[in-house]
Amino acid sequence: MYEEIETVISRKYLQEVITTLNEPLLTSVFSDPNYRIEIEMFDKRLWLPSPDILLAMKIKSYPDRTKDHKKTKDISDIAALLLFSSIQKEDGILTELLIREDIDKFKTTLNLEDIKRAAGIMGIDQTLVENSIHNYLMN
Repeated sequence: MYEEIETVISRKYLQEVITTLNEPLLTSVFSDPNYRIEIEMFDKRLWLPSPDILLAMKIKSYPDRTKDHKKTKDISDIAALLLFSSIQKEDGILTELLIREDIDKFKTTLNLEDIKRAAGIMGIDQTLVENSIHNYLMN
């Protein structure tokens, strides 16, 4: 019984945190098992956002960033998710999570300088970052 109460309190608290953070995409993690990865750790079952949710969050946040290091981190995360996760363009999940305007805003604000900085931090060739983003979003 205590575990059920703890779960209800935890969910309510998490919903408040999500609302406070103004990140509605995280709601999907708690409402749809397709958008989360469940792991056991610390004697608890943890729900982590799926790579698709993380990608959508990064694409949505990038255009409004004002600090270069945050933009670089977003591009690094986007490239890493596209290069090393299970995300498949053919799934079409991104268009389920984001409206077209969010994707278009990302495309128009993406610039070569952010890509260069991200590639440098990742220690990979710039063309890998460019191609991963281009192949997934620009076609």
